[in-house]
Amino acid sequence: MGETVAWLMINILCKADILDYGTSPRYGWLTYEKGKLLGDYLENKTADELYDLVMSTTEDTPMCGSNYCNCDNRVDGEGCKNNPLFR
Repeated sequence: MGETVAWLMINILCKADILDYGTSPRYGWLTYEKGKLLGDYLENKTADELYDLVMSTTEDTPMCGSNYCNCDNRVDGEGCKNNPLFR
């Protein structure tokens, strides 16, 4: 990733209460409820599934978000039912 991208990711994830780094910014860990949900979500995905997720565009398929779900079991006005970070 490189130092700059790693710092950006650490700051974004800390602000979202997903990651903490205590007194040593060199090492971060997943904490809080959202961090544990993210860890569980990533643990059940293959590298190919994560690659497809990152490389997909809204032109291919509208992506789910905190207020919109494109999945088959969606409920209008609610976040994605299959991504625990959007519930």
